[in-house]
This record gives sequence, structure tokens and C-alpha cells, in this order.
Amino acid sequence: MKPKSMEPATPERLAFLCEAHAKGWSLNIKVQDAAGLLALSVSNLNLLRLKGGGPRFLKFGRSVRYRLTDVMEFMNAPTFGSTSEISAAASG
Repeated sequence: MKPKSMEPATPERLAFLCEAHAKGWSLNIKVQDAAGLLALSVSNLNLLRLKGGGPRFLKFGRSVRYRLTDVMEFMNAPTFGSTSEISAAASG
């Protein structure tokens, strides 16, 4: 059994976060909530945080939090049809 702190966000919690974002509320959310919104596992989000390429995060001592707005902006970032489009966007 997973520790309570590592359990994935519930659908109700994710719906609340989407509603909070729509209302413009400024929230700092847990890793599990951010992973749920991005449809990633917690371990994949942790890896993105370690290597770079994920949403911006906050560090409070040993605790990691994400701003809800940063997660939503990351989720709504430009999309690409192929890896060559990513290279072109990065160079110019």
C-alpha cells in the first residue's frame, strides 16, 4: 500500500483544481496533484523536475509544490507535430 502522501489525486480533486484555475485562484499544489493534471506518474514528474523540461516548481525545505498557474501554462504550451518542429522552434 502506498503512503497517503504518494496516493494519486482523485478525480474530484482534479476537477476542483480545474475549477480553481478557471476562477483565477492562486494555489500551490502538491506533486501528486500536478502529476494528475498533467496525466503523468509522480515518478515521471519527479524526473522532469530533476532533468529539466517540466513545469516550474517551488521548494519549501524538503517539500516541493507547483503553482497551479505554472502547471496549466505548461499543459497549454505549444504543441508540435514532429521532433524537427521542436528543433526549429528552439533555434529561432
